[in-house]
Amino acid sequence: MAGRKQTVRTSVLLARDQYASLLALARRNDVSVAWVIRYAVAKLLAQYGDQGELPLLERGR
Repeated sequence: MAGRKQTVRTSVLLARDQYASLLALARRNDVSVAWVIRYAVAKLLAQYGDQGELPLLERGR
């Protein structure tokens, strides 16, 4: 399959309210929940990927 990126499968556990919010967002935009998660990961990596730590994490964890 030329031109296709290799992928890996992963799973996450979400709070029910988080999943419900993701599902609603996905439906409003006619995409899958997986697409919304991939989009969010891409944005996070674009913003913080070259930094050593995320600013949202507490020190000493």
